[in-house]
Amino acid sequence: LLAKAMARPEEIRDLSPRAFEEFIAELTSRLGLEDVHLTRATADGGRDVVGTFTIGGSRLIVALECKRYRRDRAVGVAFARALLG
Repeated sequence: LLAKAMARPEEIRDLSPRAFEEFIAELTSRLGLEDVHLTRATADGGRDVVGTFTIGGSRLIVALECKRYRRDRAVGVAFARALLG
């Protein structure tokens, strides 16, 4: 999955927003995120994928907001600033 994305990134950019969220959910699951699920397609409060991660015996909830770069619509700096806030 990751090898395909690295070999042909333009295919990832062409995914629909929901298909991109599904791709990220699958990717993070394969990387070790547990209990991964997608949130509702709309009105999700900025969380697209939710899962858990266990570190040192503690279980942490991980919420991901998926933003994909497109040449005609770059991901703006406001999203990065919101993350810092």
